[in-house]
Amino acid sequence: MNQDFPIIRTRITPPRRRGDLVTRPRLEKLLYDLVDNRLTIIAAPAGYGKTSLLIEFTSKIQYATCWYTVDALDRDPERFLSYFIAALSARFPEFGHRSRAALLSSHGELNLEHINAILLNDVLDNIPEHFVLVLDDFHLVNGIKMIEDFISRFIQDMDENGHIVIASRTLISLPDFPLMVARSQVGGLSFEELAFQEEELINLFSQNYSNVITTDTAREWISKTEGWITGLLLSAQPIQQASAHHQRALRVTGIGLTEYLEQILDSYPPDMQEFLMFTALFEEFDPDLCTAVLNRALDRPNFNWNPLIDRLLQENLFVLPVGEDGLSLRYHHLFRDFLQTRVLRTLPEEARLIQLSLAESISQQGDFERAFRIYQKLEDYDQMASLVENAAASLLARGRAGLLNQWVEAIPRDIYWMRPSLISIRGAVLLSQGSVQEAINLLNQAIRELERNDQPIVLARALVRRATGYRIAGNYESALSDADRALALCGQQPSSLIYAEALRVKGNTLYMKGDLKEALHCCSQSLKAYQVLGEKENEAIVLMDISLLYAAQGNYVDAEMSLTQVYEYWKQTENSEWKANVLINLGELQSLNGNYIQAEYSLEEALKHVQITASTRLEAYALATIGDVYRNLQAPNEALKAYRQAYVLAQRNQDNYLLVFLDLAESALLRLQGKNGKAEERLETAWKNAQKSGSSFEQSLCYKEMGAIKLAIGAPDMAITHLGKALDAFEAQNQMIEAAQTIFYLAIAHAQRREITQGQTLLEKALRLTQPLRQQPLISLAAWMKKSVAALEKGDSSEEIKEFLHKVDQFERNVPAMRKSLRQNDPYIPFAPPRMRIRAFGKIEVWRNDKLVTNQEWQAQSSRDLFYILLTHPEGLTKETIGAIFWPEISNDDLRFRFKNTMYRLRHAVGRDTILLEDNYYRFNRLLDYDFDVENFLREMRLAQKSVLETQKIEHCRKAIEAYQGPFLPEIEEDWAYMERTRLMQHYINILLELSELYLKQKEFIKALETCQKALQEDSCNEASHRLAMRIHAAMGNRAEVARQFERCQQALKEEINVNPSPETRALLESLTR
Repeated sequence: MNQDFPIIRTRITPPRRRGDLVTRPRLEKLLYDLVDNRLTIIAAPAGYGKTSLLIEFTSKIQYATCWYTVDALDRDPERFLSYFIAALSARFPEFGHRSRAALLSSHGELNLEHINAILLNDVLDNIPEHFVLVLDDFHLVNGIKMIEDFISRFIQDMDENGHIVIASRTLISLPDFPLMVARSQVGGLSFEELAFQEEELINLFSQNYSNVITTDTAREWISKTEGWITGLLLSAQPIQQASAHHQRALRVTGIGLTEYLEQILDSYPPDMQEFLMFTALFEEFDPDLCTAVLNRALDRPNFNWNPLIDRLLQENLFVLPVGEDGLSLRYHHLFRDFLQTRVLRTLPEEARLIQLSLAESISQQGDFERAFRIYQKLEDYDQMASLVENAAASLLARGRAGLLNQWVEAIPRDIYWMRPSLISIRGAVLLSQGSVQEAINLLNQAIRELERNDQPIVLARALVRRATGYRIAGNYESALSDADRALALCGQQPSSLIYAEALRVKGNTLYMKGDLKEALHCCSQSLKAYQVLGEKENEAIVLMDISLLYAAQGNYVDAEMSLTQVYEYWKQTENSEWKANVLINLGELQSLNGNYIQAEYSLEEALKHVQITASTRLEAYALATIGDVYRNLQAPNEALKAYRQAYVLAQRNQDNYLLVFLDLAESALLRLQGKNGKAEERLETAWKNAQKSGSSFEQSLCYKEMGAIKLAIGAPDMAITHLGKALDAFEAQNQMIEAAQTIFYLAIAHAQRREITQGQTLLEKALRLTQPLRQQPLISLAAWMKKSVAALEKGDSSEEIKEFLHKVDQFERNVPAMRKSLRQNDPYIPFAPPRMRIRAFGKIEVWRNDKLVTNQEWQAQSSRDLFYILLTHPEGLTKETIGAIFWPEISNDDLRFRFKNTMYRLRHAVGRDTILLEDNYYRFNRLLDYDFDVENFLREMRLAQKSVLETQKIEHCRKAIEAYQGPFLPEIEEDWAYMERTRLMQHYINILLELSELYLKQKEFIKALETCQKALQEDSCNEASHRLAMRIHAAMGNRAEVARQFERCQQALKEEINVNPSPETRALLESLTR
């Protein structure tokens, strides 16, 4: 289980049922009646047996049981949610991967609505049965608004299979409690129901003490205690039969609880008393913890605690074995509270040393929160500060900046200002939360203080943090200066984490500046440092940086290999943030390779992970890359929509690099559409941001776009000047793709100056540079600029250029099919509507470029019908076959004239390229960008047949039924249409019956019956439909309606085709009505 902090397994394991637990059938029956509610509350003061009742109940109930014992530390909502998820996944291992990933990616900024939606969908998909989740000791988090809001929403939105049981010492009040009560979603027990009754008390003494008490005695004791049985339950331990302890326990009703516990404790030897008090300072304990903590705290290096633990277990002294193996121990909470009070009063110094030792031990195991709580309770502010300093890097890496910020705030200001490392940590927190400038200001202050002290490693860490801030803000020179200073300070420790991180930050900054060679060197050195340290996660992070550098240099084999390695690592984790990061970069690489469908799939997958993480930064990069894919597929409106959505997010994130990229992307898009004035406006904004950052790479991108705009307005001389500046920088930086596209523009510029030979030479150079990518980055660009490129084909163009232009033609022919494929995948940014929409079910309609083709445009019905018959025959038809169907009685000469006219009208109405002639066969051009309802219906039907999961099968059946809007070509009566109409109607009936069967299997009887009735409306004589309807009525327990359904079947068959129901239908009637 991948957690961002240790999960104590005993707290999510249902406690074992002890042999001395008294069965209370009265309460168990009440709970059985209540548990089918969404929420059951058991509220009563301490000692009324809430937990014991739930242990007994959950050991018998048939529902799957999950358990979560709440702790005071769980008042932190993120910690509470982690345990909540862990409790469910302990029982259902398939559950929790998505939920933990969402929580892990929240970085301390919990979005409850988002987390709740992810968690509920996770439950729906991965918990296939009814379950009970017990939240014991909920009073410890009562009053925490975020937790109460979460519980309230979860209970109301979860499916019917979930049942939450809350045990609390106090009454709870959830935000929508009155609404849940009004909806009969809540039930509960109070102390009045939990109070022991006479018979239960008699059974208690009989079972646990073999001691018979009378009804009068029981009534008297209950009257005195109002049924509060804690003292008796605590005394009902089989310490020693007829011992002094036992006899004293029988007189407990006359004294208070504290006095009773003091009598019990004082009856043991001093060493046992000390052991009980010392171990009460632990939440849970075992021999190893006693040795690790007590031996150090009490200076007893070789002391063996096992004999004392054995005696504790032997006498069953208010102790409960917990966990799956029962090796850990926990005191009854009332006894534990008593012992803690006693040890703090009588042995305060020893108690303090033990707590300090415990905090040190658990912090070494990574449980920083419990350790901090101990130090805070002891008011040991120096230890609190030291813990924050030691835990900061780990907590920041796990996205727990919010918790870290709370800890820093809890440290007194005089200590905070005296420790600049804490100021640096506060700056890192702000940086992770997106407050870049505020973070830099604090880091400036921390660095000034650290420069006065002799703390080189702490200073280096602060410099790395500030370098990251400067890089995000676009201040690359300052970022590099800080990174270099950090590396110099770490000179004596080149294998430290700070050294490796400084190299990575420097590499990323150099990448932003466009210095790819030096960036790759730094990132490679960082990778080696992380490998020496065994930092697998950081290895994966820097390896992805390296893959981007390989791609920018044109080394696509190594780039893809690195990305694949990275993705394999992150696939094994629940870190959706990094999965999204890798998939975005993989999508970009696939787009460069021309694999646009695969690129879109990778980016859609990335966005699914982004939705789990709620990372606006990653969402912006994914949308920007989707915009590139759409632009390459000549869908400018959709590309612009993606770019602008990304731009809003980039502004929110203060991501200067992405803002420059998006301004340039929109400029290029507007330019390619001929909107040069607006393109120049976007370019001007990009240029200002590029100058602000000082990045030569960003400025070179601007020069490239300047040159392209000058080309578009017919100013080749100015274009060559700007493009020359860009090319010099790209070649110096080894930016192969950018260099190739710049050379491509230069080739067109020379062609505009009628310098064709020079232009052809430049184009050939660009083609060679992009050979590893099969010229894909140039092909999609050339498709946009077809007329400009055509000039380079004049004269003696090389075979290389001719082959390239052939690839451009082929790409253009494939674009409609790729657009259609993307549209069917229901992308995040809805794709442009098809250029042709064809409807044949229920109505005959053809829409072209969102305009209906009218009867006047068809000119004759025969041209419209010819269009549809060719659609119906994807293999194509010859002129002679078409003539035999449409005009069987005319001569061959008349056929030639009639056919020619009809085909001309057809092509005139829907486009010349709609019907192709190949090898004497006329066929519909399926490479067009079109949508045909019959194809949609058949595709969904095939997908339903192939689907393994019932949920997928149901979804595809629904989509198929939605596509079928009525009979096929209802206005055409010819045989060819009638045969196809009959075939498709039978498919429709079959899919209706299949969906109805699936609903029946899932016990959704109303939906099953409604779907089955639709099939009967199509064909009232279909006996399979009648038999299914009979089975549905039977499943609903309506035997009378089974008989009536048979009668309806009998009547329909008699009236329509004059036959009787088949023996199979009669046999079904008999079996269902016996």
